[in-house]
Amino acid sequence: INSRAYFFWDLGKAKIQFRPLNQISLPFTADKTIPASMIRLDGNGRVILRCERTPNRNIVNTIDLRYKRDWASSEYSSIENGSDNDSITRYGRREKQDDFEFDWTRIQSQAADLTAFFLAQHKEPSDVLELELFLDNVELERGDLLKISPPTHENTDLPALVLGAGRKIGSG
Repeated sequence: INSRAYFFWDLGKAKIQFRPLNQISLPFTADKTIPASMIRLDGNGRVILRCERTPNRNIVNTIDLRYKRDWASSEYSSIENGSDNDSITRYGRREKQDDFEFDWTRIQSQAADLTAFFLAQHKEPSDVLELELFLDNVELERGDLLKISPPTHENTDLPALVLGAGRKIGSG
């Protein structure tokens, strides 16, 4: 990864899309609202909804992003540093050095943007919802902003960012 883009296949088409933060700033404008009636139930009438918090071992709050790789020596000639003090106070210093080597990045401003993006992305655990929707929602794609009102929650219009969408052919 040398940019903030997703490259993926969707129904046989190659797509590339700018990768937003997996965060939503309030207030926001939703691309679509998902009421409880659009969330599929299993055979026993229970909502098919799973919620998982990403583990703390995935937290990264200090980044030394290496870029401008010299292919002859296999070394990086530049490093962009960044850290989040609030996250370090809460979780201790966390870094994953091998995850931030950007062979094709050449410009300091791009390296700074990538450092800021990955710090914002990984400084805190995330809540990930997985749910099954009816065919009315087939147009949803990665990066769409949703308001979800699951029947299992008191809160309505929970903000959500689509991280991925799959389709089960023949599922109705």
